[in-house]
Amino acid sequence: MLATYTHNDVEKEQYIENEQRLKPYEEMGHITNLSFQDVEHEPDILARLEEVKNYPESEWETVSEYVLNNKVLPGTALEMKKKQEQTEALIQTTAVALTEFIFANAGE
Repeated sequence: MLATYTHNDVEKEQYIENEQRLKPYEEMGHITNLSFQDVEHEPDILARLEEVKNYPESEWETVSEYVLNNKVLPGTALEMKKKQEQTEALIQTTAVALTEFIFANAGE
């Protein structure tokens, strides 16, 4: 669900699980013009969301950029995780290529 609201005279959008997440802020006057709309996302966005679904709420900016824009913010735990995944994939690819080379040249 996409929430649209005004905070400090700036219109903002935020993806939320349910309306009750922001209703108290509206009731306290911290935000105004609160509205909601259901959204459907592409499979690649849903896959990225699934990948980071257990990240802490304090990482919302990192998660949002990654899920919605496929951008990994520098200096974040997600960046380190992605670099580690790339390194592991490179090691795996190198190991496979090396094994194939050894078997291909074993009879020489």
